[in-house]
Amino acid sequence: MTINIGVISCDRIELTKRTIESLLVTAKDYRLFLWDNASKDGTQEYLRTIPNRPWYAESNINFGADYAKDIMVKAMESEIIVLSDNDVVFKPNWQEKVVQAFDTFPHLGCLGFWYHCWHTLKYKLSRLGQTIHVMNYSSGCCLAFRRDAYLEAGGMGDFHDTPEVWASQGNGYFIGPGNTLLQDKLRKNGWITACLEDNLADHIGFISTTGWEMSGLADVKKFYGIT
Repeated sequence: MTINIGVISCDRIELTKRTIESLLVTAKDYRLFLWDNASKDGTQEYLRTIPNRPWYAESNINFGADYAKDIMVKAMESEIIVLSDNDVVFKPNWQEKVVQAFDTFPHLGCLGFWYHCWHTLKYKLSRLGQTIHVMNYSSGCCLAFRRDAYLEAGGMGDFHDTPEVWASQGNGYFIGPGNTLLQDKLRKNGWITACLEDNLADHIGFISTTGWEMSGLADVKKFYGIT
C-alpha cells in the first residue's frame, strides 16, 4: 500500500538529514512531502536535493508545524498518511507495521510511533494476533492517520500557537495544541488513538517537557512558530 509521508522542518539541518535519510532507507512504497518553515541554516538548500522529486514547499515565514501539516494533508492522496517532525529516525519495517495496524483495527484513526510514559494508557486491544495500546494522546512528533478521519475532524486547526494556548491544553508543549485538539475530535467522531507495543521510530530531538523554562524551549517555540 502506498502511503504519503510528510516531514516539517525548521532549521536543525543535521537532525533533518538523519530524519530524511532514515526514511529513504526504510520506506518502500511512498510519496514524500516536505515543508520547511523559514530555515536559515541550509536546510532549505538540502531539501531541494532530495531525490525522486518529492512534493516540496518552503516559506520565508514560520507558519508553525500545525498549519504546515494541515496544508500537506490536503495535498496528500493516500488512505494512510504519516506526519513527522524533523528529529525522528524511522526503524526498519515501520511501514509494514503501520499498515497492518490500520488494516487490523478498523476504528483506529491515529497511531503514535512510540509510547511516552506521561500519556495515559487507557486499555490494550488485541485482534488477529496484534495488540495496540489505546491512549489518551499520542506524541505529535510522529503520527500516522487515516486521511479521511483527519480531514473529517478538521485537522490541527488554523491558529497561531502561543505559550498560553500550549499551557491551556495541560499536555505539555511536546504534543502541541493542534495535535491535542485533533485527537480529541477524532475520539468524538468514534476513532481511537493508540500506539504499538514496539516503538516504530526513535525521537532523537527529545526535549524535556517539564516546563517552559527548560533548556531547549527556544528551539521548540521556533519550530512551532511561537513568538
